[in-house]
Amino acid sequence: MLVEKFISPRDREVVEKIMEATSGYYLLDKQAIIDEDSNRDIINIRHIICYLISVNTSIKKDGIAYLINKKSRCAISNSIETIEVQKRIYKQTLDDLKGIVKLVNSFEKKYEWLVVIDN
Repeated sequence: MLVEKFISPRDREVVEKIMEATSGYYLLDKQAIIDEDSNRDIINIRHIICYLISVNTSIKKDGIAYLINKKSRCAISNSIETIEVQKRIYKQTLDDLKGIVKLVNSFEKKYEWLVVIDN
């Protein structure tokens, strides 16, 4: 796909680390997160991944949709907005984001990058 050609090596690394950390944090296989499962918990995990990718990379919504096996950038917009709201309302969402970020930042980095979570 054309979108894939425009994702920088740095952004690819960030996405890979976010996926790895998220699957480790929730003790899930990466493929289980990307599959078309409509389990409520998996959907929320995908929302978190979309949010983290959007705030830590220059990848546009079409690119995020491609990376996590979604058909529409509207679904990505919804995911990002959902987490924006949840992190202000639910302590668990903010704790999950911080836990994933802590894991991401513990990985060896090939490129310089920083994962940020704002309150």
